[in-house]
Amino acid sequence: METPNIQVNTNIENSEIFSPMLLAFLKQKIKELGQEKNEQIIMESLKVVADEISHKQTINAKAIKEELEEKLKNELATKDFVRAEINQVRTEIAEAKQELKLEIAGVRTEMSESQKKQMWLIVSTGVMSAVVIIGANFALIKFLVDTFLTALANMK
Repeated sequence: METPNIQVNTNIENSEIFSPMLLAFLKQKIKELGQEKNEQIIMESLKVVADEISHKQTINAKAIKEELEEKLKNELATKDFVRAEINQVRTEIAEAKQELKLEIAGVRTEMSESQKKQMWLIVSTGVMSAVVIIGANFALIKFLVDTFLTALANMK
Protein backbone atom coordinates (compact mmCIF):
# COMPACT_ATOMS: atom_id res chain seq x y z
CA MET A 1 0.00 0.00 0.00
CA GLU A 2 1.48 3.28 -1.14
CA THR A 3 1.16 6.39 0.94
CA PRO A 4 -0.16 9.37 -0.97
CA ASN A 5 2.04 12.41 -1.42
CA ILE A 6 0.51 15.01 0.86
CA GLN A 7 1.69 18.60 0.89
CA VAL A 8 1.33 20.03 4.33
CA ASN A 9 2.41 23.26 5.93
CA THR A 10 5.11 21.73 8.10
CA ASN A 11 6.10 25.08 9.60
CA ILE A 12 3.33 24.63 12.15
CA GLU A 13 4.13 22.37 15.07
CA ASN A 14 1.69 19.67 16.15
CA SER A 15 1.36 21.41 19.50
CA GLU A 16 0.11 24.57 17.77
CA ILE A 17 -2.74 22.74 16.04
CA PHE A 18 -3.67 20.08 18.60
CA SER A 19 -4.07 20.50 22.32
CA PRO A 20 -1.55 18.56 24.42
CA MET A 21 -4.30 16.21 25.57
CA LEU A 22 -5.44 15.48 21.99
CA LEU A 23 -1.82 15.08 20.83
CA ALA A 24 -1.18 12.52 23.57
CA PHE A 25 -4.42 10.70 22.68
CA LEU A 26 -3.51 10.56 18.97
CA LYS A 27 0.00 9.26 19.68
CA GLN A 28 -1.44 6.60 21.98
CA LYS A 29 -3.91 5.43 19.29
CA ILE A 30 -1.14 5.35 16.68
CA LYS A 31 0.90 3.12 19.00
CA GLU A 32 -2.12 0.91 19.75
CA LEU A 33 -2.65 0.42 16.01
CA GLY A 34 1.02 -0.32 15.50
CA GLN A 35 1.53 2.57 13.10
CA GLU A 36 4.53 4.20 14.77
CA LYS A 37 6.49 4.14 11.49
CA ASN A 38 3.64 6.12 9.79
CA GLU A 39 3.16 8.52 12.72
CA GLN A 40 4.58 11.49 10.82
CA ILE A 41 2.30 10.88 7.81
CA ILE A 42 -0.73 10.35 10.02
CA MET A 43 -0.01 13.51 12.00
CA GLU A 44 0.53 15.50 8.79
CA SER A 45 -2.74 14.12 7.39
CA LEU A 46 -4.54 15.11 10.57
CA LYS A 47 -2.97 18.57 10.30
CA VAL A 48 -4.37 18.89 6.78
CA VAL A 49 -7.82 17.85 8.00
CA ALA A 50 -7.60 20.23 10.97
CA ASP A 51 -6.43 23.04 8.68
CA GLU A 52 -9.32 22.38 6.30
CA ILE A 53 -11.85 22.36 9.15
CA SER A 54 -10.34 25.54 10.57
CA HIS A 55 -10.38 27.14 7.11
CA LYS A 56 -14.05 26.20 6.59
CA GLN A 57 -14.91 27.52 10.04
CA THR A 58 -13.13 30.77 9.22
CA ILE A 59 -15.00 31.03 5.90
CA ASN A 60 -18.30 30.25 7.63
CA ALA A 61 -17.55 32.75 10.38
CA LYS A 62 -16.73 35.41 7.78
CA ALA A 63 -19.91 34.64 5.84
CA ILE A 64 -22.01 34.80 9.00
CA LYS A 65 -20.31 38.04 10.00
CA GLU A 66 -20.90 39.59 6.57
CA GLU A 67 -24.53 38.46 6.55
CA LEU A 68 -25.06 39.84 10.06
CA GLU A 69 -23.40 43.14 9.14
CA GLU A 70 -25.60 43.42 6.04
CA LYS A 71 -28.75 42.72 8.04
CA LEU A 72 -27.69 45.21 10.70
CA LYS A 73 -26.98 47.85 8.07
CA ASN A 74 -30.53 47.39 6.83
CA GLU A 75 -31.96 47.52 10.34
CA LEU A 76 -29.89 50.16 12.06
CA ALA A 77 -30.46 53.81 11.32
CA THR A 78 -27.59 56.15 10.61
CA LYS A 79 -27.34 59.52 12.30
CA ASP A 80 -28.12 61.24 9.01
CA PHE A 81 -31.24 59.10 8.54
CA VAL A 82 -32.43 59.83 12.08
CA ARG A 83 -31.75 63.55 11.62
CA ALA A 84 -33.67 63.55 8.34
CA GLU A 85 -36.60 61.76 9.99
CA ILE A 86 -36.55 64.20 12.92
CA ASN A 87 -36.52 67.15 10.51
CA GLN A 88 -39.43 65.65 8.58
CA VAL A 89 -41.40 65.20 11.80
CA ARG A 90 -40.57 68.76 12.83
CA THR A 91 -41.84 70.00 9.48
CA GLU A 92 -45.05 68.00 9.87
CA ILE A 93 -45.52 69.36 13.39
CA ALA A 94 -44.94 72.92 12.15
CA GLU A 95 -47.52 72.40 9.39
CA ALA A 96 -50.04 70.96 11.85
CA LYS A 97 -49.33 73.84 14.23
CA GLN A 98 -49.96 76.35 11.44
CA GLU A 99 -53.22 74.59 10.52
CA LEU A 100 -54.31 74.70 14.16
CA LYS A 101 -53.49 78.40 14.36
CA LEU A 102 -55.64 79.03 11.29
CA GLU A 103 -58.49 76.95 12.75
CA ILE A 104 -58.25 78.77 16.08
CA ALA A 105 -58.25 82.14 14.30
CA GLY A 106 -61.35 81.04 12.36
CA VAL A 107 -63.12 79.95 15.53
CA ARG A 108 -62.21 83.24 17.23
CA THR A 109 -63.59 85.19 14.27
CA GLU A 110 -66.81 83.17 14.36
CA MET A 111 -67.11 83.71 18.11
CA SER A 112 -66.54 87.45 17.70
CA GLU A 113 -69.18 87.67 14.98
CA SER A 114 -71.57 85.62 17.10
CA GLN A 115 -70.96 87.90 20.09
CA LYS A 116 -71.65 90.96 17.92
CA LYS A 117 -74.90 89.39 16.68
CA GLN A 118 -75.91 88.51 20.23
CA MET A 119 -75.10 92.05 21.38
CA TRP A 120 -77.23 93.54 18.59
CA LEU A 121 -80.02 91.13 19.46
CA ILE A 122 -79.86 92.15 23.14
CA VAL A 123 -79.72 95.86 22.27
CA SER A 124 -82.58 95.60 19.78
CA THR A 125 -84.61 93.59 22.30
CA GLY A 126 -83.93 96.28 24.90
CA VAL A 127 -84.91 99.05 22.52
CA MET A 128 -88.08 97.21 21.52
CA SER A 129 -88.90 96.60 25.19
CA ALA A 130 -88.37 100.31 25.90
CA VAL A 131 -90.63 101.25 22.98
CA VAL A 132 -93.32 98.85 24.20
CA ILE A 133 -93.04 100.18 27.76
CA ILE A 134 -93.18 103.79 26.57
CA GLY A 135 -96.13 102.94 24.31
CA ALA A 136 -97.93 101.22 27.17
CA ASN A 137 -97.23 104.14 29.51
CA PHE A 138 -98.40 106.59 26.87
CA ALA A 139 -101.63 104.58 26.38
CA LEU A 140 -102.14 104.42 30.17
CA ILE A 141 -101.52 108.15 30.58
CA LYS A 142 -103.82 108.92 27.63
CA PHE A 143 -106.50 106.70 29.18
CA LEU A 144 -106.11 108.40 32.54
CA VAL A 145 -106.15 111.87 31.01
CA ASP A 146 -109.20 111.03 28.86
CA THR A 147 -110.94 109.55 31.87
CA PHE A 148 -110.09 112.58 33.97
CA LEU A 149 -111.26 114.99 31.28
CA THR A 150 -114.47 113.03 30.79
CA ALA A 151 -115.08 113.03 34.52
CA LEU A 152 -114.46 116.79 34.64
CA ALA A 153 -116.83 117.37 31.76
CA ASN A 154 -119.50 115.29 33.44
CA MET A 155 -119.13 117.28 36.65
CA LYS A 156 -119.99 120.58 35.12
